[in-house]
Amino acid sequence: MDRLTICFTSLQTYYHSFGMLPQVGDRLFKEDTGMLIRDRSIDGGLRTLTFTLSR
Repeated sequence: MDRLTICFTSLQTYYHSFGMLPQVGDRLFKEDTGMLIRDRSIDGGLRTLTFTLSR
């Protein structure tokens, strides 16, 4: 749960910093060593965003 909380906080911080959600290839937390966004999908019907992260 701690790692999930860090992910949500990082996404929110990214959004507040840049005014948009991170794209595929962006890194969260730290630019060099943070989690990499591998995939991002949006479902307008369910109003959900799905991010696939990796190290």
